[in-house]
Amino acid sequence: MTRQAEHEHLAIAPQLSSARLFETGGEVRLASWLGRWGCLILLLVVERTALHVPYNLHVTPWHTFWWTSLLVVCLRALPRVLVESAAATILLGWTTLRAELLRLLADSKSNGAGWLYWLLLHATAVLTRDELTLLSLSGRLPLWASGEGWLWCRSTLTLVALLSWGAAMFPPVFWRRCIASSPGAFVGGLAFGASARIISVAAQQLLSWV
Repeated sequence: MTRQAEHEHLAIAPQLSSARLFETGGEVRLASWLGRWGCLILLLVVERTALHVPYNLHVTPWHTFWWTSLLVVCLRALPRVLVESAAATILLGWTTLRAELLRLLADSKSNGAGWLYWLLLHATAVLTRDELTLLSLSGRLPLWASGEGWLWCRSTLTLVALLSWGAAMFPPVFWRRCIASSPGAFVGGLAFGASARIISVAAQQLLSWV
């Protein structure tokens, strides 16, 4: 598909998808998607509140290499960066995201049971990470997960949990189409989120010195 044809597709996709969305069964599909999104958002809130295992990464003796400190900073900043990046990406790529979302809702085969496998992977990653965290707090971590190994293990499980939750929220084909159609929105959103966090930390440091 040429770039001109791609722009024409994005221009007419909202109208075509909106018409197909409310064909026979469209309301049922929409209700099914809304229920799925609501459950996943509720799950994320529960994980971050009731089921979250607090762990202060700064008190761990992992400062042997420069990258360990950098990885700790990234883990602590990840939630805020993701929220700010998501908001900026939605604003920058609203046209593409809206077109692909309507296209997704209009597809009768898009909301199959495949997302349950991603949900299972997400739950497994979260539970494994929290269980290892509890073992670390009690000093009973296995040798393979001690020191820098535990830092990489926690980082990998956090990344797997994040990606699998996103794949459960929207199928991978949705993300692939959005990124291919509007890569600048995702790059710009991520850059904004990271920059906002860096500026916020720098400002807090300056205020602490005053």
